Amino acid sequence: MANYLGNKVGVGLAIAGVVGIAAAAGWMLATLGGGGAKVVPIEKEVVEAKADPKVKAAPHPLEHLFGKDPVAYYREGKSAKERMDAISNFMALGDDNNYAMLKAAVDDVDKEIRMFAVESATSLEVAHAVDVWKKSATSTDPDVREMTWSLSATYPMESRAAICREALTKGPKEAVTEAINEMTVTPERPLFEMMLTMGDALPADRAPTVLKAIQEWLVPGGGQVPVFKSIPEAVKFWEAQHQNYDEYMLRVDQ
Repeated sequence: MANYLGNKVGVGLAIAGVVGIAAAAGWMLATLGGGGAKVVPIEKEVVEAKADPKVKAAPHPLEHLFGKDPVAYYREGKSAKERMDAISNFMALGDDNNYAMLKAAVDDVDKEIRMFAVESATSLEVAHAVDVWKKSATSTDPDVREMTWSLSATYPMESRAAICREALTKGPKEAVTEAINEMTVTPERPLFEMMLTMGDALPADRAPTVLKAIQEWLVPGGGQVPVFKSIPEAVKFWEAQHQNYDEYMLRVDQ
């Protein structure tokens, strides 16, 4: 019996001890904010490094080109390397007049530079790129023209029409055939209407070639298409019938 009472008292003391510890822990949690101890980050003092006034900043590697005209600097290059470096450096600077430099470089005596100028136009905004490619589409170098067609193929249709127009009116005879072939890949309305509106800008000896293309573009669309003797005749037909064609030159009234 004594042992039983002793065990009972011992158990009671043990329980009391656990309760006391729990109570103490609860008090500590309540004191620290209930949910647990809050960790307060130690703010570190940020010390800004100050430049030593005695040490000069490294100059920009292209500082010697600041304020200079890209076209004039390019033309000053006596060797192909100097002219190539001029193009590369001004393209890296992003000068507003780079498109004019590239237009000049399209006629360079060095083929590599001519090709590089055409390719570099892809980094210009659309209007300036088209300005360069209008020039390169009239080049006597077939490789320059081929690169022009390739790079401009993904540009807006209106941009392509402007480039093709330049080739048809000012390019060598080979460029006329190339331009028509390029347009025929995707015969869309802006290209067709461009051929109709060249007017006096189209040399007389090229009119038959363009007229033939106009006639051929209308036939697959369906309907009755007269045989035109001149571009003005085709213009009159289009003025009366244009509303019956969609953007891909197919008749919508059949």
